[in-house]
Amino acid sequence: MNDEQELDSVASRVSTAIDGLGQIELSGIKLENADPRLLDINSMTLDMHVAMQPAALAYYGQLRRIAMRRLDELKNKRERWQKAKYAETKANCLAGGKATVADIEARLVTDNIEDIKKADEIERHAQEVFDTMDVWYEAWKQKGYSIREHIEMEVNERANTATSLSAEPSDDIIGRHTPQKRADKPLPDVSLKKQMMESAAEKAGK
Repeated sequence: MNDEQELDSVASRVSTAIDGLGQIELSGIKLENADPRLLDINSMTLDMHVAMQPAALAYYGQLRRIAMRRLDELKNKRERWQKAKYAETKANCLAGGKATVADIEARLVTDNIEDIKKADEIERHAQEVFDTMDVWYEAWKQKGYSIREHIEMEVNERANTATSLSAEPSDDIIGRHTPQKRADKPLPDVSLKKQMMESAAEKAGK
């Protein structure tokens, strides 16, 4: 198997895998259901939203690209059709004499009005589908930023809580490092001590 064949084989398996991502559920809601609750971070646990985010981006991103390719194909087809019809109409107009560009374009519209209306409707619908998928995909990308902010907030809160607990001294530490207040001892009565000394001196002199 050469590189091109291997690429095609892997791409085919990846495409099949992405198609199956629509069956992934978040609280019983499948991605393919495109329920607005899937975008509400507060509707379920943060862990559940984190787990679903990569699958959702792959699934909706693939659908968005499919819609974009279909729209591009319709526009290219429309352009080729117009060029072919313009050449055909120009030849018909010139066969009858001189004709300006405005004459040719007016004749083209007149002769193909129903086909033009049908092509306009098909292209308009394809544009609406792409716009819808584009908005939905961008919403999921924004949800990814919101998830990151919620995670950072949780991490910061936990870090602040841990710091506060480690900075607060425990009762055991307080007991070991806080000096105990000593009981106040009564001060000696100086006048009484002086009287006792004088009395002892008198007795010794007798």
